[in-house]
Amino acid sequence: MRNPNKANIPLNPDYGSGVFRRRIQIRRNNKNQIECQLEDCSHAMQITLTVDRNTISDISGEVLRAPIDICTSAPMHLHAFKGLELQSDGRVYAKHTPPNSHCTHLFDMTTLSISFALSGKNQRRYDVIVADEKDGVLDAAIYLDDTLIHHWLIRDDSIDSPAELKGIALYKGFYRHMHTHFEGTVLNCAKALQKGIMVAGARRWNMAAIAGTPADSFGPGVNICHSYSEQRIHYGKRIHNPSRDFSDTPEQLLTFK
Repeated sequence: MRNPNKANIPLNPDYGSGVFRRRIQIRRNNKNQIECQLEDCSHAMQITLTVDRNTISDISGEVLRAPIDICTSAPMHLHAFKGLELQSDGRVYAKHTPPNSHCTHLFDMTTLSISFALSGKNQRRYDVIVADEKDGVLDAAIYLDDTLIHHWLIRDDSIDSPAELKGIALYKGFYRHMHTHFEGTVLNCAKALQKGIMVAGARRWNMAAIAGTPADSFGPGVNICHSYSEQRIHYGKRIHNPSRDFSDTPEQLLTFK
């Protein structure tokens, strides 16, 4: 599967002057029910998690906007979490249900919601901000409830700053390194920032210009997630009106317009 750089996709003329924004909000609707919502330039989705004591008794999700039409069927895999115990280490769930069978973002939202359920908090908000690349560098940060948790400079798909993380690649081995350096909420924020940086690259391209084209014309590779599975990717299509620009309008995040 071709890299977007080699697929002749029209460039976004506004890239270079804006920022990628992703907001994840988790709230406790009542004692047993937790709702998680996510929105960024390419995605809008939500899940509802019901907990009975220390067990996931029910879970559902909805994909409101995503780059490929078949992404909307991804929530069907969330049932694999039903009956599992709440555990703070999200890696445990990968042993029960392969992450690449899910929508990557729904899987991450679920494990983040589970961690939230164990925290006893009533609400949390994560804001990922990644400035468009300048001089080969991405300036990326994540805030938790308006408090800065991580601020990284990224060069050549690796962390360039801060010094204690310098040289850590964003892909291979990333989780192993993060578990060495961080724990708890700070670890969760590091993982959320990495995923935001990965999605931020979508701002480079004019995705509206390729609406309706086959989903397998380019992408990150086969069998990395629900929609890019071998059984689905060859009949998926790229949707119309897929992108939003929240550079100057962060207040519109999670309004799902």
